[in-house]
Amino acid sequence: MIQNGLRARDLINIELDTRRPGKAAADILAARSKGVVCANDATAATLLRALLDLGAEIPSSLQVCGFDDVKYASLLSVPLTSYRQPCDDIGKIAVNTMISRIKHPDTPAQRITLKGELIVRDSALGAVRKEIQ
Repeated sequence: MIQNGLRARDLINIELDTRRPGKAAADILAARSKGVVCANDATAATLLRALLDLGAEIPSSLQVCGFDDVKYASLLSVPLTSYRQPCDDIGKIAVNTMISRIKHPDTPAQRITLKGELIVRDSALGAVRKEIQ
């Protein structure tokens, strides 16, 4: 966002009601959004279908990304770009951190950061191609 001159206040938050995904899709199109990041791939898949049903041009006019990189993400009508979390590492570190906290309850809180991987597929390929050029 920063590289493209955007600020946090430029973001909009749109709730997706899975019973009526077309409303969120219509709101996104009405806002002339260029990109959408969903909380998870299941939400992104639902939204992607609703956007396509409304005639959205993905990825040329709108890029869609999810979070989790579920197995079916590559199988959608427009394969979904997603952020793959290091789930095994998250689990191992969570267990070790809890054990350490039990053994040493007075230890100060700590922040742990793990690196995931952006899996680029067709739903955001246009944005990546622009960045490469």
